[in-house]
Amino acid sequence: MKTVVYFHGYGSSPNSKKVNDLRSLGNVVIAINYGDYIDQTLEDTLRHIDKQLPQDSEEPEIFVGTSLGGYFAFQMAEYRASKGIYHPTLLINPSIDPSTSLVKYGISSHKIKHLTALNIKGRKEFPLDVMVSLDDNVIPPFKTVDKFLNSARVAMYEQGGHRFDLPEVISKRVDALYNEIGSVP
Repeated sequence: MKTVVYFHGYGSSPNSKKVNDLRSLGNVVIAINYGDYIDQTLEDTLRHIDKQLPQDSEEPEIFVGTSLGGYFAFQMAEYRASKGIYHPTLLINPSIDPSTSLVKYGISSHKIKHLTALNIKGRKEFPLDVMVSLDDNVIPPFKTVDKFLNSARVAMYEQGGHRFDLPEVISKRVDALYNEIGSVP
């Protein structure tokens, strides 16, 4: 059975519409709650998230993250890969530099200064897909495309908005990643 670990965006929750959409399309969903730990160091936040994940699964879960959740999904995939646990990962309109992009929402820059820009160079080997809505009015889509173009499979969509309200499209990508699990190192 497919298990998706879903990382919600800033201002959302583990009970979001996207979680319900993923479940209604036949996925087992583990919804991550990182909100209480966002102002800790990145390493502490990742350790907290790691405690919410199954530790002895026969097959790796697929990480899916939207916006700030995309940032954490990528960081968590790197963290787990450094321990030899590889997760196919799908980032949807990911925040690539939350320490600057979240300030406009009234979050103190000192609370999130540790959420530095994603470092893609030298990333661990796990299947990585990035979905970008060209009509995203929160995360600049072409910055995201430029960031990931040479290190991930990037798909651009004319619509979907920042929340990427296209659950069937997401589910098809999750299915494709799940089918790749046999190729994970």
